[in-house]
Amino acid sequence: MGIFPQEILDYILGFIPNDENTLKQCGLSSRCLLKTSRKHRFREVTIKGTHRRDAHAAISSFCELTQYQPFATCIHRLKLDMLDLKDEHPSLLLPAPILALTLGDLCRVTAHLPQLERLSIRCADILFDALEDPPPSSSFTLRSLTLQRCCNIYRYIPPLLRLFRPHELELLQNIVDPIDEDEDEDDIILLEEETDDFPLQTLDLHGELDTSSVEALASIISRASVHSIAVAGGILTAGYFFGLDMLIHAATSLNTLRVGTFMSYGMQRTGSAWKSILSSTNLITLEIKVADCPELGEWNPTVDLFRAAPKSIENIHINVLLYPSSTLEIPIDTFRQTFQRLKKLHSVQFIWRDNCFRTGQSIEETIKNINKALHDLKPGLIQHEIE
Repeated sequence: MGIFPQEILDYILGFIPNDENTLKQCGLSSRCLLKTSRKHRFREVTIKGTHRRDAHAAISSFCELTQYQPFATCIHRLKLDMLDLKDEHPSLLLPAPILALTLGDLCRVTAHLPQLERLSIRCADILFDALEDPPPSSSFTLRSLTLQRCCNIYRYIPPLLRLFRPHELELLQNIVDPIDEDEDEDDIILLEEETDDFPLQTLDLHGELDTSSVEALASIISRASVHSIAVAGGILTAGYFFGLDMLIHAATSLNTLRVGTFMSYGMQRTGSAWKSILSSTNLITLEIKVADCPELGEWNPTVDLFRAAPKSIENIHINVLLYPSSTLEIPIDTFRQTFQRLKKLHSVQFIWRDNCFRTGQSIEETIKNINKALHDLKPGLIQHEIE
């Protein structure tokens, strides 16, 4: 191997970053391949548990290994996946958490991972065992922290962010845990006495929100430089709009809003709600996901959102997922009125995705009709992409 420069060997190994067995054999075959193969092999590590005993044992073993083994410095992404398949509830699509993670557990798991950039926790019951003392700050700043289908996260999320200080926070389908009226206020962690700012820049919310979770998130956003908020997956009710309004107005640096698909059964007309939320913002980019399915009626809230778009908008991205029963009744009149009203608008991009085989009008025909109907607008304004 000495006849080849180390840079060439490293370059070749870079083409097999996800081949576990090949990287293992390379590391065992030669000392000059060990460091690079280890870097690729352990770049992403997942700790899995199917019941409580396995989960605790796996975490304990991982903590011991990272304390002494050199591969710990190679870990950039860590996933804690505590899915209990036996206790999964198909009707709710929410598996039961099998592990209670405390603040001390998370500190021990990440203590010897200096290169950690992304941390993902799935199906855990988040608890904190150091409520009396402020959590210690980690030696690194995460790029991304993802909490998916976890319990008890909203009321205790401030100390979690003080520990990891992520730039991006994803809260996906977490279990809303409202605070009881008779609960001791000392057990609720807020930021009233904190002065430190958070480096949080992006917030991604998928699922329901309640008053306590919104208040906790808004207090964090007000002390961060959040420039992008993504929301999806909730039911459009007056309560949801109230929470969304609180979050958006807490983000004084917000310039991008990503709106995903919602269930619109809660409100038939959402125009006044969107207008109230967006009227005082200075958004530059608006991204919208649309599931064009008659059973969901997703175009209705989208039309209302278009009509409420603020005049500061410069870019609009529209992702359309087409279903077999889709009729492709695109709201051309609303598009025209909106695009003409937004004087700063210089880019509109449609991204079309076909969910499965359909009969009737093709995507290409739809694109042709849209371009024909809006041909008199600014040249080059509208672009299309098919995935």
